[in-house]
Amino acid sequence: MKKGITPVIAIVLLLLITIALVGFAYVWFNRIALGIGGSIENQSTQQTRQMGQRVRIESCSGGNATIRNSGTETFNIDTDLVFLVNNVADSSPGCSGDLAPGAVATCNTLEDATSGKTLQVSAPGNSDSMTCS
Repeated sequence: MKKGITPVIAIVLLLLITIALVGFAYVWFNRIALGIGGSIENQSTQQTRQMGQRVRIESCSGGNATIRNSGTETFNIDTDLVFLVNNVADSSPGCSGDLAPGAVATCNTLEDATSGKTLQVSAPGNSDSMTCS
């Protein structure tokens, strides 16, 4: 009788060990998949938001420029836009704050944006340029 119990106990122990290993593997792979999925979702949300941040120059003359948010996302003029006049950065364009989709802002201290010079405004989703009049 003792000889018959030992193989049964061995099989039960092997089954318990196998079930424990499968459970551990499931939890481990599930955590990895959720972590990667969350990271991918965050990155795609950020890229979609950036692609929706688009700018268009409406006019440029005498050191003044009118820009429009032609995208679908609000952006901050101070942190999200770069102003270049003849490929030289202008760090104080004279406009600031958030610009909602479809809204217009007038930048009035672009001293170098005079007649014949090229103004370029870059947003995360695009850039636009215009020769000032």
